[in-house]
Amino acid sequence: MLAEDEHMPFLTSDACRLYEWILEQGGLDIEAAGGALRLPSASVAAAVDLLACYRLVKRAPARGQFVANRPDVAAAELARPLEREVSSAQRVAEGARNAFETLISAYQSSEHSERSGARLPRFVTDSAHINSLLDELSDRCAHEVLMARPSSPPLPSCLTEILQRDLAMLSRGVRVRGLYQHAARFDVGIRSYVEAVTKAGAEVRSVRELSHAVIIFDRATAFVSAEGEEGYGVLIVRERAVVSFLCAILERTWTNGLTFVGEIKSQNEERALANSVRASILRLLIQGVRDEAIARRMGISVRTCRRHIAEIMKIAGAESRFQAGYMVAGRQLLDAKDGAGRN
Repeated sequence: MLAEDEHMPFLTSDACRLYEWILEQGGLDIEAAGGALRLPSASVAAAVDLLACYRLVKRAPARGQFVANRPDVAAAELARPLEREVSSAQRVAEGARNAFETLISAYQSSEHSERSGARLPRFVTDSAHINSLLDELSDRCAHEVLMARPSSPPLPSCLTEILQRDLAMLSRGVRVRGLYQHAARFDVGIRSYVEAVTKAGAEVRSVRELSHAVIIFDRATAFVSAEGEEGYGVLIVRERAVVSFLCAILERTWTNGLTFVGEIKSQNEERALANSVRASILRLLIQGVRDEAIARRMGISVRTCRRHIAEIMKIAGAESRFQAGYMVAGRQLLDAKDGAGRN
């Protein structure tokens, strides 16, 4: 057996026996396999899912059934995306190291450039201190604030503070733009907040996924959610090149967003948004990501995530997740494009 890691399940003895049977028979017949191996159909289907997950079986288009794949070929197919991921992670790590080297200089110089003359910590974990800094920067903001707010909906008290802060900036003529994930459109509290700020002149859009919470004031100071040795907190960035880089990322994300003004206006819009969320969930499922990790990335609860997965299986008429992924991708049962409400 192969040990289970974050993404891959155990390769069971039933799956190994089924693989050997497929090799002998030249293809998969679920009923025949179940009879020969004395396994119920559900167990055979589960074993097929495992073999497919390990790329040990593949569908032969001409024959319309699963056939065995060479183990060395399967291993190469599994390793290829992992190798790309490792290479990508190494590039990201190198970029992060370079960015933090730059931030150290920015932090040291900020001690002399702060208008108040006060020392501004580079990494802050205390929530009261973070809110105080946000209030200060909001009061000083003169032109524009650009925000990205992923993950779970904030508490009502937090939404009230955010609303008051944003309305105050809007009243001074500050341009306020906010990005949320599509899942936020189904949260009553966030919808009420968005309706209030958009009526006051703010612009809000939603996208499928956002990786970090970011707030950028006047393209000069950025607050970025981060995890340090002391726990979760906010990285305060003032170095011009890094802030410009963050602005460019958010601007690109903004161009791909859907206009969000509060209430969902039609069933077609609701259906398009739900399909977009499910398309993202489906992509992560096919990659082998667990339900809990998918929920975190999509900014929804695990229960809601599993409800979407169940709906995907229902739409496809599938009995297993692998089968659902294959059928949905092949028949394009979910529209994977953000096709409604884009500016």
